[in-house]
Amino acid sequence: MNGGINQVAQIQETPFASGRSIYDGAVLNGLDIRGRIMSTISTNDYAQIVFQDGRGPLSGVILTPGNSGATDIDTRLRGDSIQITSARVFENLGITSMEVLAYNFVSAGQPYAPVNVPMDSILARCYEYTEAYESMLLEYNDVFVVNQNPDAPSNFGEFAIYPDSLATNGLRVRGGVGQSSPAIGLNFNTDSVSLGQKLAFIRGILSFNFGNWKLQPRNHDDIAGFSTINTTSVSEISSNSRVSKLYPNPNKGAFTLEVTAQTPESVDVAVTDMTGRVLYRQPLFIEGNQQLNLDIPGLSPGMYLVSLQGQATSQHVRFVVNR
Repeated sequence: MNGGINQVAQIQETPFASGRSIYDGAVLNGLDIRGRIMSTISTNDYAQIVFQDGRGPLSGVILTPGNSGATDIDTRLRGDSIQITSARVFENLGITSMEVLAYNFVSAGQPYAPVNVPMDSILARCYEYTEAYESMLLEYNDVFVVNQNPDAPSNFGEFAIYPDSLATNGLRVRGGVGQSSPAIGLNFNTDSVSLGQKLAFIRGILSFNFGNWKLQPRNHDDIAGFSTINTTSVSEISSNSRVSKLYPNPNKGAFTLEVTAQTPESVDVAVTDMTGRVLYRQPLFIEGNQQLNLDIPGLSPGMYLVSLQGQATSQHVRFVVNR
């Protein structure tokens, strides 16, 4: 590339049917690839660093820190905009990855919006709709769970979705097993979703493993009707004080908040239902890291919001009551 490499597509595009990058094993210096972090290695996230430099084909790739500890790419948050200047390209179980040897942080922000790719084209393994969207965030709306366990009698934490509720096969969704979100859990397919259940939306990273292209949600927030307190989501952290963890979730109305303040601050802690009705409120002075134990009796099953409101704080996080 006489003009220099400035797009993920220039690394991802390949003549090999296997999808292996032509730069596999090469150290590339003088890069100018600018894009955004789509997921992180947090336990509340996908457990892999996914990077996109756009929403078009061949825009996604997995990132890893330098083996020598040369970079702190693993500390970046979702939505962070970065410029990769040096990397080693390698294949990991058929997925193109880049060991980031040098990069520049540009700014905090939001991840790119997910992309919709024809599901039938993925199921048919059409190259331009599979390999081209490897390691990219996809989304599907109004789909049904058509198979709770495609691997029966074994169970590898997968279920299948399709727009037609009468179908028996569909796009596989992978649960929290190796190299996918630990937040979702291995048995999500059997203890959380049900056969025929309609999902208003489901999003995840497109990946290939064990012979199938699969959608891999980053955490519960990527699946309609479920929720994860995601400490890596910039969209939920834009204040001086914040909830860094809420557990257990789901719960029965009793839960613990771990809260953090960059500078000491007085805030109001409120619990509301999804109509905005305030069910609980208390003032709290936050200094550093603290824990707050709440027990709110009489909450009906459903989704609720915990909010922190202060002079320099406005944050809302979700939790689910499941009795």
